[in-house]
Amino acid sequence: MAPAPDAGLFEVWPENWEVWEFFIEHMQTQWRVGTAGPVGIDYNVLPWIFRLQEVKDEKALFEGLKTIETAILKVWSEEAAAA
Repeated sequence: MAPAPDAGLFEVWPENWEVWEFFIEHMQTQWRVGTAGPVGIDYNVLPWIFRLQEVKDEKALFEGLKTIETAILKVWSEEAAAA
């Protein structure tokens, strides 16, 4: 079965752009992986990156990263269940 024409496409609202960009640039490779696959983002590097990038509102950015993490893990779980 061919994927839907818009499969993999999504919209990022302007108010979420900063956290999405931060995730793509600094955190997308920081996954903890268990025997069943990714289990969550490894946040150990986050304080260092926050300092390096001079992040002003660390709490808001962290909350946004957790939202992204949850959404990605949900998609991966659904894809694994469908396979």
